[in-house]
Amino acid sequence: MSNFKLTEVYCTGNGSHKKYSLRNIYINPLHVVCLREDVTLGRLLSEGRLIDGIDSRQSFTQVTLSRANIQENVVVVGSLDEINRKLNIDNREILRG
Repeated sequence: MSNFKLTEVYCTGNGSHKKYSLRNIYINPLHVVCLREDVTLGRLLSEGRLIDGIDSRQSFTQVTLSRANIQENVVVVGSLDEINRKLNIDNREILRG
């Protein structure tokens, strides 16, 4: 299975000085254990506090990756269904983790 290119939303800064940027990442779908909608970034976008130029109707998905007993969460641009289709994952693979 090959890696899939997605666009990650990542945070720079902290506290009240948080800024968000975009970058391309590649994800190996074999390491994906969970996909969930990220409503927090959706709210920030609707409040105009995310990244300039992103369509206000955009949605975001949190992807939980597991490798070598370490879990990492990344937030990517796209709806839950879009990301699921793009990674070509069926529900049995996600639940097996």
